[in-house]
Amino acid sequence: MGTIVLLRRRVRGSWAHNEMCNNKRVRGGLLMTLILGGIFLFIQFYEYYRLGFNMRTGVWGRMFFFGTGFHGFHVFLGVSVLMISFFRSFNCHFGIGSHCMFEAGLVY
Repeated sequence: MGTIVLLRRRVRGSWAHNEMCNNKRVRGGLLMTLILGGIFLFIQFYEYYRLGFNMRTGVWGRMFFFGTGFHGFHVFLGVSVLMISFFRSFNCHFGIGSHCMFEAGLVY
């Protein structure tokens, strides 16, 4: 389920970037990207809560939480950068040639 949400998030983010490059409004696609990123993080925390093992279970538990936790933190940072970009879009800080932070958040 989390993979599907992340793939949809990437499609929405690309759509928002395309809209920006064509001088159109970017907030709708960016807001949907933020919502999908938040849903993914919620799914990941819910899975952690429902698991039958933890970090003390052994090497498997430590490796699982390290790998998935690192990925979750990666998604959290990306969503944070995109959230800043979303609020900056209200002040018209982005244009065709000046949207490096927004683009970096999408790529990250």
